[in-house]
Amino acid sequence: MKRIAVWLAFLLVWGGISLGCGVTVEEISGNPTCDTVCSGCYSELKVDPPKEGHSTDGTLIVNIFNVVKKLENGKEEWVRFDWSSNIPVNVVLVKGGPSANAYTYDPPATSGSGLKAPKCKGISHIIFCYCPPIQWVVVSGLSDLEITQLFIGQGNRYASLGTLRVVIVSCVNYTASVCYTYTVVSGSTSPFTGDPLSLQANSGTWYTIPEYPSSTTLPDFSGHPGIEIHFYPVRVDLSLLGDRDAGDVIQFTVHVTVSASSP
Repeated sequence: MKRIAVWLAFLLVWGGISLGCGVTVEEISGNPTCDTVCSGCYSELKVDPPKEGHSTDGTLIVNIFNVVKKLENGKEEWVRFDWSSNIPVNVVLVKGGPSANAYTYDPPATSGSGLKAPKCKGISHIIFCYCPPIQWVVVSGLSDLEITQLFIGQGNRYASLGTLRVVIVSCVNYTASVCYTYTVVSGSTSPFTGDPLSLQANSGTWYTIPEYPSSTTLPDFSGHPGIEIHFYPVRVDLSLLGDRDAGDVIQFTVHVTVSASSP
């Protein structure tokens, strides 16, 4: 008797997108933070003191340029600046004096110009509030399979592992790919004679799932921003499992990943 267990995995991937924007400005007293001005902005980059050139927190990269300065009481202070970034920014807080200007970009933007503190005060610090564009994929639906001598004796070449359910959410254009890994939990370690797993696309065509580090494009997904769900019958080719013994247990893990692609 052969028993094949199938486990599933998911991967979180980050990506970026550039958007045009409209902008509104609001003066806020005190020292506002991203939590107080941007619902859902769970990341921020603070430039304190302000500096020209590139600043980063590892995800957001901001370039500050075209800085206008003034001499105030013998000290050089910032008056105005432009900025650009690698991913969209929701709000830019420009602090100066007892308050800050909150520049809100709707939709989020990758550049802005002419930012300044309230009442032309010298700029003390700048905070960029953003929500990193996210891509994620979740797979589910497959189950353990037990292959009996009776099943083999009936001349069956393929055995069903169930239906793979794949959900992809993306804010950018993407490419989806699929592969598998496996572990012989117990029994013979005889190698496979080929890749035994395959899935069926909506067209009815069966696609071989390659072993990692190889991969193949997951069919049916559009690759465009949004949310999509597709279902794939998955089977195992018994003729490719190699020289196995009764009682062997093989654990397969199906990996579906997404990566950002050009528009």
